[in-house]
Amino acid sequence: MQTIGTFEAQIEFTASPWEHVGWADQDFAGKYLIFSTYNTTNTLFVRSNTGTGEQTTSLGPIPAGVHTYRIDRVNTGASANIVYSIDGVAVATHTVSGLLPSLFVYFSTNGGATPRSEEHTSELQS
Repeated sequence: MQTIGTFEAQIEFTASPWEHVGWADQDFAGKYLIFSTYNTTNTLFVRSNTGTGEQTTSLGPIPAGVHTYRIDRVNTGASANIVYSIDGVAVATHTVSGLLPSLFVYFSTNGGATPRSEEHTSELQS
């Protein structure tokens, strides 16, 4: 197995829907590997979609305060594991088939005048 990319950021999620951080294609058009509040104000999810349908895992209540969120893309041959971690602890793994698409670092606060998530640092390795 070979790690082919890592996203890491220190983020504080708030009680707002549609906050996302991770990787996504241009304009968030349907391919993504993200931590997300999804359509809720109280739950954090990990969501993976490489173009063949979404995998979603609920992580429970949104953690209070700033935490380190990490996404590792690990090549396993014909597929890849997307490993989601919070503060160095793996919280979910999604397996996707085929080649992973090229994606951009993505940070979304769902618009509005006041940012709803606070990004402290970020790192991308590929």
